[in-house]
Amino acid sequence: MPKDVRHRFDNKKQIWKSAKTSNLKEALLIRDQVLADYKLQFIAIRSGGTNKVYAKDAPSNPKIEECQKKDKKKVLIFIVAYNAEKTLEDVLNRIPASLQKDFNTEILVIDDASKDNTFHIGLSHKRKSISKFPFNVLKNPINQGYGEIKK
Repeated sequence: MPKDVRHRFDNKKQIWKSAKTSNLKEALLIRDQVLADYKLQFIAIRSGGTNKVYAKDAPSNPKIEECQKKDKKKVLIFIVAYNAEKTLEDVLNRIPASLQKDFNTEILVIDDASKDNTFHIGLSHKRKSISKFPFNVLKNPINQGYGEIKK
């Protein structure tokens, strides 16, 4: 640690911080984020600032997020809908956001040639970015039934 800023860090010469991960790539990315935090602290101290500034307050690091996503298991929420305009929105809203914490979650809605506005409701849900997950809506031109769609 630079001598001119040690007084603000209890005169420590070195700083140790656990990355709390067993993944080397993720640990290296976290290390870079921690170093960026300290560099911002040094700049703030040297300029006479008293408020702490952290890199984590800046936009998130997509490399860290991508690395974390690779380590998660994938879950596909597969919704087959036929004439479900009255219930589709409620079903989509009931998917717990906490799934994203443990899994790479994606939603796939397939409208099986509905005669109502099921497909458009799915599209509007996607366009509004209401969903917490990656989201796709497809439409079958001919009703195939639940069993055929799953194949």
